[in-house]
Amino acid sequence: MNTLLKIKKSFKPTISIAAAQKIGAVNSELETLICELIDNPIPNDKPKTPVRVDVWLNYDDDNSFIQILDNSIGIPEHSIVEAFNYSGSANIGKLRLSRMGMGMKMVLFSLGEMDYIITKTKSNKPYIVRIANYTNRTEELEYTIEEYKGNEFPTYESGTLIRIKNCSEMLKNWTSKEHFNSFCSKIECTYPQLLNEYLNITIRYTKTKGQLWEHDCV
Repeated sequence: MNTLLKIKKSFKPTISIAAAQKIGAVNSELETLICELIDNPIPNDKPKTPVRVDVWLNYDDDNSFIQILDNSIGIPEHSIVEAFNYSGSANIGKLRLSRMGMGMKMVLFSLGEMDYIITKTKSNKPYIVRIANYTNRTEELEYTIEEYKGNEFPTYESGTLIRIKNCSEMLKNWTSKEHFNSFCSKIECTYPQLLNEYLNITIRYTKTKGQLWEHDCV
């Protein structure tokens, strides 16, 4: 990929943001939505390098965020739109379909609001995608895409980092480690065979007062 200048684009999604938010608020549990994002980087066939997914849940009232980082194949810039459409796939034929076919866009807006996505494909530079704020939910989605030059993204050959903000309604204010352990167990029960083969998942939960719980799924 050549040097990527900041470009503004837009597209008409197949599912409205309002529908996505309603599904997330009414019908989906936090672990179900997180698993949809964990599904995204899992390949069809066993890779040479195990897939690593780091899940970071940070509860801080209005500053809460959810972050998912993986070292999979990344999202090609020319097909980023497909990552947001219901049942669309930016890497069709290469990655497993998500179990519910919700698509990244529906999951993102079910959990909260997308802050940004940083992604990198092999032999290309990483780029960052941000979606604009909305005044009318029936309008097209506007987003900007530009080369990423920060240091949040690890030195992976390829991979994707998704950060979601305004998610305090979906993210739980856990006061006991038992709540965290229960959440981790539900994630583990979703991938029993893959965790033994080529999928590594680490889950971290933090709060503003320095609380940190971390778990490696087995």
